[in-house]
Amino acid sequence: MAKQEAARLKKHIEANRDEEIGRIREEFAAKWGPPRSAGKGGELDTRVSKARQKAEAEHNQRIAEGEKQAAEDLAAIDATVVELAKLYANPAELAKHARVVDGTEIEENEFNLNIPRYVDTFEPEEPIDVAEALRELDDAEKARQKAEKTLRELLRGVGYGT
Repeated sequence: MAKQEAARLKKHIEANRDEEIGRIREEFAAKWGPPRSAGKGGELDTRVSKARQKAEAEHNQRIAEGEKQAAEDLAAIDATVVELAKLYANPAELAKHARVVDGTEIEENEFNLNIPRYVDTFEPEEPIDVAEALRELDDAEKARQKAEKTLRELLRGVGYGT
């Protein structure tokens, strides 16, 4: 199902990209005529006005941006399909993100579709080893007392304190 939806979304993105690029090209052509093409040596005709050169540069930049955005969107769809496949392959992980509910439960929740109403999305906290925490607290207190004793001795050594 995810692959079918991904294919549908990809077609939509590609159509939007093609439509946007077509619109950009039409906009440019309406004002400046067709874009220049590179000559035999790969160099553009430098006899055109600076305004046209700037407009062509902007035109090419907008097309490149549209292509880049579409490529990023297509890559995001592919990544999402992979992520969903992994999620659905692990039932324990899936239970943290989704479950099927019937209409009665939705009605009981006053048609509120917020995910936390139906799925526990929170990760459980790791249990604390109280004995270990107390040992660490004792060690920290001993280190503090030792540091305080050393500081007092150093201060006495330079003439402070009693």
